[in-house]
Amino acid sequence: MTCIQHSAAINPGNSGGALVNMAGQIVGINSSKIASTEYEGMGFAVPTSIAVPVVDALIQYKYVPNRPKLGIEYAPVSAYQLYSLVVSIKGLPQGSLVIAGISQDSSLKDTDAQVGDLIIAVNGKDMDDSSVLLDLIDTGAVGDTLTLTLCRVDNRTYKTKTFDVTITLVEDKGSSQQEETTTMPSGGNDYYYGGASSFEDFFNEYFGFGW
Repeated sequence: MTCIQHSAAINPGNSGGALVNMAGQIVGINSSKIASTEYEGMGFAVPTSIAVPVVDALIQYKYVPNRPKLGIEYAPVSAYQLYSLVVSIKGLPQGSLVIAGISQDSSLKDTDAQVGDLIIAVNGKDMDDSSVLLDLIDTGAVGDTLTLTLCRVDNRTYKTKTFDVTITLVEDKGSSQQEETTTMPSGGNDYYYGGASSFEDFFNEYFGFGW
């Protein structure tokens, strides 16, 4: 990230406010801070050199053109107790991500990928950390292709099947519309969802039926 580090107070509610210099000029947009007992007064702002083009694009297009996205909702395996268990038992990468939803415009809709699949590798590199995928999207461009290695868990035997899909990054126009039937709930501590009332039903709900 490109940021201006400063010591102006940032508190809940003023993130997104202007960082102003002594001449009254806006030099940045406050965005974050480090909150820790070891650090004090470390605030960060997005510089206007980055913010102004974004504002101009929003005024002209209502979104920022040419920003890539994969087009999914996702969660770390740690958000779901049973996914965490499967990852641990099967020796899958700890940074694997659960596909919790697939957007209408995602190129994943044209592949064998399903909600509930795990992304365990990208371009042949294991997802030891979620940044393996997220960094590629962040630094990528609309139209770039990625090869995702997915893992599906059988709901009866809990056997895993891995397969590759090739996807194309699409343009992020700010829409988060999802397929009504292809979205998982967030959080993995509630075993009751959509009529599920047991561990077996929980796996049926999340992993589907077979491959």
